Amino acid sequence: MAFSASCKRAFFFGSLLILVKVKNVTPKGNGTIGVKGASDTEAGRLVNDLMAGYGPGFVRPVLETNNPTVVEYRLLIHELIELSTREQKFKINARLRVSWRDEFLQWEPSEYGDTKVIFLPASSIWQPDITLMRNIDEDFEVMKPTSVRVNSTGHVSWFTLAFLSSSCDVNVRYFPFDIQRCEMRFSSWSYSIEDIDLYLAKSKDAQQTSYQENGIWDLVEVQTAREVKSYIAGDYPEVSYTFVLKRRSEYYYTNVVVPFLFLSLICNLIFLLPPAGKDAKVTLVITNLLALIVFLQIVAGVMPPVGEIPVLATYFLTLIILVCISIVMTIFVYTVQHGSDQPPRWFRRVVLGFMARAVCMYDSAVAGFDEKGVSENEELQPLEVNANKDGANLLAVQIPQSLLDDVAYLRNKVESQEKGDFFVLQWEYASRVIDRWLLIISMTVWALATIILLAVSHE
Repeated sequence: MAFSASCKRAFFFGSLLILVKVKNVTPKGNGTIGVKGASDTEAGRLVNDLMAGYGPGFVRPVLETNNPTVVEYRLLIHELIELSTREQKFKINARLRVSWRDEFLQWEPSEYGDTKVIFLPASSIWQPDITLMRNIDEDFEVMKPTSVRVNSTGHVSWFTLAFLSSSCDVNVRYFPFDIQRCEMRFSSWSYSIEDIDLYLAKSKDAQQTSYQENGIWDLVEVQTAREVKSYIAGDYPEVSYTFVLKRRSEYYYTNVVVPFLFLSLICNLIFLLPPAGKDAKVTLVITNLLALIVFLQIVAGVMPPVGEIPVLATYFLTLIILVCISIVMTIFVYTVQHGSDQPPRWFRRVVLGFMARAVCMYDSAVAGFDEKGVSENEELQPLEVNANKDGANLLAVQIPQSLLDDVAYLRNKVESQEKGDFFVLQWEYASRVIDRWLLIISMTVWALATIILLAVSHE
């Protein structure tokens, strides 16, 4: 009996405790449990009502199928990721806004607690299939799946971030002082102008103010255009964004152009060295030639394999050819320097005369020599010696012919030696005149090529 009474008492107090807990979680106004959800809000009820009758998302949202959907497209470049001149590829990070009117998403704000704007997943409603026409990414446009903003009039705005990759027709003629124009064209892939009429955004938020500076390229301007193109399937409106980019050439100035200028200048100054230093001159020129070829390979490494030759490569090639000619002319000057026979008359008139005067090196003592040799048949006359001062006794002394022959031989040998030394002097002097002319010519070509390069770089 005692055990039965205690069980009843425990059951009574347990039931009382359960009733108290249930009373605490039961709302006062009605008998339901107080759990609230999105459907209990005005916005949630609005979304449920709109999506309940929306239908499939692939149906164009117009009540009259003959009316086109006007789509407004805006692209803001945020960052230049890559512009490869060799692969002719252009990749950017952009901020997109696509706007259109969805006639299936309209309501009276007063019926839903004055709710005028809602946000929906972009995948849950119809979207225009705006496509990058020159896309080179296998995944096409990479976009963040953000929500769309819808107001009570049915105006839909989709703001998203995108990574866009497109081909770009790179013009390397003025590399590294080039300006590139990379175009991105957008159009609907499926709908013609009868279904989607695509336009460019012209509002204040279409200004290109979000661009982040790039270390290689400066954004000069962004040009926009709209045109309608005709295809077999119909007319399709297209909008285009042309990004005008100017390369920052400071790197190439410092690491390529300036060292190349000084190396080529040193190659020109070899003509100031004396002609006798042939070995040193040729060694110096060949060493600089190899260095110039290395610089040319650096430029060729970043160029696309196209037929157009950059101005910088043309400049390098011109100076390399000039250096090669310098090597050939150094050998020629060395050959001239070691001449031993009498220079031809025309050679003396041209080189020792005209060319020497033109470079202020004329020397009449060298250029005006006339050969006056002694005839081998000339005979010496007998020598008469006056032995008496008063002329009383005159003694005629006849010098032996053998002695006269020996004297004539010695005199001819000395004169021949002097003439040979003089001919060598003429050849050496001619080599110095030719060196001076080669210095002027090479410096002129070098200066003209450099001036043209600098003029092109500042266009």
